Amino acid sequence: MKTSPGMLSVGLPLFVVGNVVTLREKLMWREKQPLFGKRILITRPRHQARELAQEIILQGGEPLCLPAIELEATADCGLDFSQLPTYDWLIFTSANGVFFFLEQLRANKIDVRCLRGKLAAIGPATAASLEQYGLNVDIIPKKYQAESLLEELKHLTPPGTKVLIPRAQGARDVLPEGLTAQGVQVDILPLYRAVPALKSREWMAGFMKDASVDYLTFTSSSTVRSYVSLCNSEKISPLPGECRVACIGPVTAATARELGLPVHIVAREFTGAGLLAAIIDDAKR
Repeated sequence: MKTSPGMLSVGLPLFVVGNVVTLREKLMWREKQPLFGKRILITRPRHQARELAQEIILQGGEPLCLPAIELEATADCGLDFSQLPTYDWLIFTSANGVFFFLEQLRANKIDVRCLRGKLAAIGPATAASLEQYGLNVDIIPKKYQAESLLEELKHLTPPGTKVLIPRAQGARDVLPEGLTAQGVQVDILPLYRAVPALKSREWMAGFMKDASVDYLTFTSSSTVRSYVSLCNSEKISPLPGECRVACIGPVTAATARELGLPVHIVAREFTGAGLLAAIIDDAKR
């Protein structure tokens, strides 16, 4: 199979000659892993694909990275830095939101200690991103989705509470609408947007024609939309062969179904690790 410089493909055959062949039983650990022989297509942005790809390799599989989206900062997010100390809560719904928010602070030489409010993170990956900067998270919902986070915040944000939500442009409005409905003052900070990865389109047609893929993975609704859009622009089927579609959670799965993709696997834990665990369970069956 031909690959592009932007694609990660591992699992090429290796020929061993000589006495070392006697060590086969000790060296065949990969063949005993649950994903051995499985090729898994990762559509998330390139900078986020590495960790999932490494875990797939450790489980014996072969990751193929085909970024469907790229993230770019918005030209003007409208952030009034002088207001940061006035917020009672800052709510982060993705690790990307954490990155772009703190990049804004760094670029404008704003001390992170100006943040006086409590911090909420939608899941452990987002919380870990905050903790890397020495910021302690006060809330992580039991289910890593906006609806669950909203339920937990309702008891902690009485009317008049001031909340800031740094997030992607065009993200779902479950949180801001739910909080506003109970009298919370919500400010949305659109720091970045997801756009189709046009570089992937340049070699997508050839890849989709020649590739044999067992699992096609999606980790966000924006990734699904961009992936389908890229396939449509090249007039190719979004399903390479008889692959099975795996989604990180029900919201992503719903988007995939809306766009005509069959969904075979939905992770029970809405994280990259949860998605991989669901694929392993499916492979074992």
